[in-house]
Amino acid sequence: MKAINYRHGVEAIVATPELTALEGEIKANVVAVLRFPSQVALDAWYSDPDYQPLIAARQAATDQTASTLIALKPMADRPNTEESKRYEF
Repeated sequence: MKAINYRHGVEAIVATPELTALEGEIKANVVAVLRFPSQVALDAWYSDPDYQPLIAARQAATDQTASTLIALKPMADRPNTEESKRYEF
């Protein structure tokens, strides 16, 4: 797995079985957050032939959900548009 991740520039931000809910109910027992350099890198990683057996094994062994999140650029790097203002906190 490390070689596949390295090949696609993947950075593990966090992977933990220690989850605490601030609101609602957590149904997962492990959460992993991975950072990809781009959507193209994510797509290449997910479709990598070396990764396919790992997907099948994970799906057979778990009841899980995989999702993607698009990270916003830092405020200073965003254009000052009405659309970018929707994401301000």
